[in-house]
Amino acid sequence: MFKKMKVKLRLLQSASPMKLILAGYLTIILIGTLLLLLRNGADYVSYAEREVAERLAIKFGADTIFDYVELTPEIGIYEIAVPKKWIGKNMVELSIRNKYHVSVMATKKGNQIFPLPHPSHVFEPDESVMVMGSAKDIGAIT
Repeated sequence: MFKKMKVKLRLLQSASPMKLILAGYLTIILIGTLLLLLRNGADYVSYAEREVAERLAIKFGADTIFDYVELTPEIGIYEIAVPKKWIGKNMVELSIRNKYHVSVMATKKGNQIFPLPHPSHVFEPDESVMVMGSAKDIGAIT
């Protein structure tokens, strides 16, 4: 890790002195924070840029996925457009849990969220659905 930091600092030597000072200062802060967290018992250090990039890749990688929250590497909560084959039907008719292996947590219409919709809720084309399931099962729906 320290070798990589030295290489980055050498590459920045051609930059203005202010950029070099700032880059060196930020590097020291990052290394210091990482070492402090690990030394004091941290089991995991979060890399926010990586996590945001993964979330945006999922969000913008599909036209029907509006948002995503990872719960585990396998399971997440997704806000998706109501699938066309769901419109005009309720959850009982669709047998969503048995057929699609996902749980409907809420529906959203405009800016309003309606948690835990009743099984007789009829899906409309202008709403989205918040479902929990595996990426594979969500992919089969969208």
